[in-house]
Amino acid sequence: MPLFKNKKETQKQQPTEIKKAKGRRAKTAQQSIPYEEMYPNGMIKIGPGLFSKSYYFGDMNFATEKEDKQEEILKSYSKLLSKYAPNVTAQFTIFNRKTSADKIKEKFFLKPKNGSGLGRTEDEIEREKRQQEYRDEYNAILENRIKEGRNDIQKERYITLTLKTTDVIMANRTFITLDEETNNAVREINKTGVRPLTIEERICILHDIYKVGEEDFFPSLLNDYKDDAGEFSLEKLSKKGLTTKDLIAPSNYMNGMAQVQLGEHNFAKTFLISNFPTAMDTSFLSEITNIPCTMLTSVIFKSCPHKKAIRDVKAQNSAIKSEVVKANQKAIKNNYDPSLISEDLLTAREEAAELVREVTVHNQKLFFTTVTVTLLATSLDELKEYSDILKMRISDFSCQANTLYGQQTAGLKTSLPLGVNYTEIDRMLTADSIDALFPFSVQELMDQNGHFYGLNPITQNMIVYNRRDSYLPNGLIVGQSGRGKSFFAKGEIIPNLLDTEDDIIIMDPDGEFVPIAEEFGGAVINVSQRSDSHINPLDMDINYAASNNDDPVAKKSDYLVSLCESATKQMGGLTPYEINTIQKVTKIIYKDYLTNLEEMRKFNPEITIDVNSSPTLATFYSALLDMDGPEAHQLAMAMERFCVGNDDVFSHRTNIDPKSRFIVYNLKPMPKNMKEFGMMVCLSDIWNRIVRNKDEHKNKATWVYLDEFYLMVQTASSATMLQEYFRRCRKYHGIMTGITQDIEDLLITPEGRGIFNNSGFVAMLSQSNIGRSEIQEQFDVSDTLIDYIKDKPEGTGLLYTGKTVVPFNYDLPKDTKLYKLMSTKPSED
Repeated sequence: MPLFKNKKETQKQQPTEIKKAKGRRAKTAQQSIPYEEMYPNGMIKIGPGLFSKSYYFGDMNFATEKEDKQEEILKSYSKLLSKYAPNVTAQFTIFNRKTSADKIKEKFFLKPKNGSGLGRTEDEIEREKRQQEYRDEYNAILENRIKEGRNDIQKERYITLTLKTTDVIMANRTFITLDEETNNAVREINKTGVRPLTIEERICILHDIYKVGEEDFFPSLLNDYKDDAGEFSLEKLSKKGLTTKDLIAPSNYMNGMAQVQLGEHNFAKTFLISNFPTAMDTSFLSEITNIPCTMLTSVIFKSCPHKKAIRDVKAQNSAIKSEVVKANQKAIKNNYDPSLISEDLLTAREEAAELVREVTVHNQKLFFTTVTVTLLATSLDELKEYSDILKMRISDFSCQANTLYGQQTAGLKTSLPLGVNYTEIDRMLTADSIDALFPFSVQELMDQNGHFYGLNPITQNMIVYNRRDSYLPNGLIVGQSGRGKSFFAKGEIIPNLLDTEDDIIIMDPDGEFVPIAEEFGGAVINVSQRSDSHINPLDMDINYAASNNDDPVAKKSDYLVSLCESATKQMGGLTPYEINTIQKVTKIIYKDYLTNLEEMRKFNPEITIDVNSSPTLATFYSALLDMDGPEAHQLAMAMERFCVGNDDVFSHRTNIDPKSRFIVYNLKPMPKNMKEFGMMVCLSDIWNRIVRNKDEHKNKATWVYLDEFYLMVQTASSATMLQEYFRRCRKYHGIMTGITQDIEDLLITPEGRGIFNNSGFVAMLSQSNIGRSEIQEQFDVSDTLIDYIKDKPEGTGLLYTGKTVVPFNYDLPKDTKLYKLMSTKPSED
């Protein structure tokens, strides 16, 4: 099906509202900005009866989607535009915002820790020096990555709706409906929907267009006009004798024949894109916006009333038929074959006839469409360089970039995210023919205050993600042996150690993380059968349950069931009678503990745990023997080796209390047949630390990494308990991360799937065939993306961040200290 149905741009009479909005020729820089008034809710009055509102929307991975999914998305895009009535103009804007080197460093580089050497030992001062070396090295790596990609260009996407209505009250009412309709329709495409821009954001966008190079300090300037709640206040601005245009306008505005000068050193040049072919790839907007400069790309759609559309296309069809008849007559008169008349004219006749069929028979909606590109530069030479690049990109699609000679002001105004076409030039498209002007391409991750998670191999841009502040930060890191899952985990841990005050706790069955703890002054708890360091799995903070309505003893009882099942699984696990016995015994052994803790809290309410009076596994064993019934005695015999036997390392009171914010539980010395049991014991101690951290440090997160995660989900009760920890830890500012080889190990049980569903972050490296099938089913990703976890080099994979999946490649230069610290390859020791 042809993309564009007519061969020539149409110049039409503009509506009265737009004529009034254009106004007279600008005499000041302020007058060049085409709106009359801004409102506190972000709405703008363009002119009499014309109101505009803008929305931010995020990109999505259209380029890597399956073909049938792409078709479905394009239908949703067409459906979105078809929603709008003829009195609504829709504009899609892609704004390439160039970020200064200083701003990039401020956003992404690790900051030095504040504080002097007073009160610190020589070892602590020396350790901080080494840590600063790691920060410097990390920042140097980021700087190189920034130069390699296009990380200094941030693409922002907006939808602007301009509404023709009677007054501001009706505009507000109508926009309430349009807000919801637009959000729901866009969510079908990108899964995240849209967010209305605030008045402050719209001011900043317009400012950054008119004053390129002054973007960094402008947000702080706006602080002078904010109210007590921190919101931008038009009232405070007015009291200082200013308008919003005074904040936006450049020092001067000079309208030239081929460009506009904004201020002393900035220039803007606008092109109208024309001569589109009959079919074009959906990558058009993505390709032309990949120019490394500040630029605005605008596509304006205005639907045509159906009766007018039928009348117009029939008239156009008749006009082209008339031209064909004239060409035939001319051929006969000049004695040459009529079949030799212009192919373009014949093609135009076919396209016009097809357009009539689509509009009249298939009831297709018709849109007047205008595409403009405005380049912004700090010199005329730079502007020419970017113009040449744009023209070459446009020509690759058999299109033409026309300089709007004598209409540069109209072109700039059209490109602004205000939703008005000032050029008086447009093209006619049907709803099914707008696919080529699809504004989505490849999802990028570039979060404020985030850390480096590798490069996007599609765009070669950095992936910078703020997992800590995400909606659901719990996560999983999965990857076959030797494919880089531990390296990836360390790549997340180290920046958190260097850049935050958060606590980091690692369950380390194989001792892989011990070198990092030693290098960064962390505490290593060596867990072994002959260790003098003891952890009591029966320690219980009074806030052990996540809610005041929950009974901490009942929650501890569930933990004891999982611990006993782990100990007895080789003997067939626990019977329902034994589980009931454990629940009874738990209430008995915690009775005196809670009474004692209550007395202590009368004198010091801040006390929530007392490890010196906690029951132990020996207490548990004795209580089982004191109970009547064979189930209790049978369970006591099964647990005897762990309570009073040769493996009673966990039956003593806790005698460790590391104050470090970085703790590694090293279980490498534990024999294989006790490793799972030891991990369950350590998990109880970790949970108590998470609970205490919330009470003692309100703004501190506790990151927990559980390596060899599959060992902890092998029994139903253990998996259920772990699922509960994943569900509850967010209330305590905890962030749980399971590290395991294949996602299949996790998804084979309902409990494992529950853990997966409570994870808003999943880093997936190379997976087995079954694992890839599970991932494809869970995330509905294309074969193109799945290929990134199929026999790929170490460090290559997919990253799920709650709503989207992006490919990543995480590696570091091998000659750096960071790499040598993080690598576990025997050949590199």
